[in-house]
Amino acid sequence: MEYLELGKAVRELAPDMEAGNPRNSEGTFLETEEDGILFVYSRFRGSNPADHAFADLCLMRSMDGGETFDEGEIILTCDKEGGVNMMCPSLLRMQNGEIGLFYLVRMTYDITKIFLRRSADGGRTWGERVCCTPLEDFFVINNDRVLRTASGRIILPVASHRSRGGILDGRSE
Repeated sequence: MEYLELGKAVRELAPDMEAGNPRNSEGTFLETEEDGILFVYSRFRGSNPADHAFADLCLMRSMDGGETFDEGEIILTCDKEGGVNMMCPSLLRMQNGEIGLFYLVRMTYDITKIFLRRSADGGRTWGERVCCTPLEDFFVINNDRVLRTASGRIILPVASHRSRGGILDGRSE
């Protein structure tokens, strides 16, 4: 019987304050036949590592089954997304073969939205974003929680902190 080697680190993403990368956070993997293993994670920038600090999404790729990963590249920035922070990515193979990237953007201190972008070329380019949470609220989703059912329906387990009070039914609290 062959055993998998557990606990082997193949790549460390240590923060580097001098380089303006105070934190690297939650990530998601997707294995593809043609484009290797994709890893998307939150890469913080500046000097603040807090949850509300500036963060972008970075993609790294492994073409050898996860033994090594390239240096990666920033694929989406919070500035261009109209927010101050991006986090909680989830990758999902779409039914048409494209790659779906779900992610959270902190628009302001008390408003977050979840978006979807698709890639038809293995994560090298990304299409227009689609808003999955059109209401204005503080939505939360953990990374790698997006699910597709047997019928093809996509489910996002999203929590609402209702930071703006009563938005779902029009009442004030």
